[in-house]
Amino acid sequence: MSQETLSQTAEPVPKRRFWSGIRDRIKSLGRTRTSPPPQEVIQEPIMPERLRYAMRYGEAKLEKREIGILINNNYTDMATYTLLKALDDQPATQQQFLESFVDVILSNPEDESKRKDLLKKLQNDTLEAQIQPSTPPIKGAKIAQIFRQGVHLWEGKFADLAQEVADTDQDTIPVYLGYGAALGLRQGIEKLKDPGRRILTFNAGWAEDPNSSNCGYEIDLQRELGERVRPLPKDFTRPKDYILIDDTQNTGSHIKNAWSFWSNNSGEPLPGHQLRILDHAGKQ
Repeated sequence: MSQETLSQTAEPVPKRRFWSGIRDRIKSLGRTRTSPPPQEVIQEPIMPERLRYAMRYGEAKLEKREIGILINNNYTDMATYTLLKALDDQPATQQQFLESFVDVILSNPEDESKRKDLLKKLQNDTLEAQIQPSTPPIKGAKIAQIFRQGVHLWEGKFADLAQEVADTDQDTIPVYLGYGAALGLRQGIEKLKDPGRRILTFNAGWAEDPNSSNCGYEIDLQRELGERVRPLPKDFTRPKDYILIDDTQNTGSHIKNAWSFWSNNSGEPLPGHQLRILDHAGKQ
């Protein structure tokens, strides 16, 4: 092919369009691509090694040493849960601990760090003075469930529930069923302390025990220091407006038994709108 033919078939790029394309590419080098901000990742705590050992080789039973690990690793709510369970057969001591627990939460409202230190001291003092080598170990299945599903997840569930209760009418009474629900007692007290509400705790074991005259506690946040916690007699006047709070539902027998006692064995159906269950057999 001759030089003349090449010149006829090739279409030269206009100089203006060529240099315009070069400038556009140079400009693009200085541009930064915008990307969505990274989402904050909350790191869930890992179960301390000694607790893992107890769960795996100790038949998931927690003794004094394991409770101390929960306390000193700042797992306040789980430590409170285990101490209350450990004191189940010492109602007077349990009430004193719960009374002091409520008083500490209501103290130093502007200094959260000091409040946490006081709670840890109360828990450690109670552990050393009241939990003996002969004290039966605590079943650790609930603690394992919380670590497995996420400590922050459970704290968030209880905080949301406490806010839901706080948003209800002043006369609506939250009723924490069993020790598992007591894992959220701290958040409930913090949310309901102003202007002051009543909280009930229900112990199914006491309710079914013919030798026990009480079935839990009444916590009145309007009372004075040292008078906020009182035993709840079995024949207490049922409040008109209430919310029954359970932490986990497996077979449903626990809530059914609690409701049977609550309704004085009347056979009335359980009103769904007055029941809050945080976890259904670990699936929620």
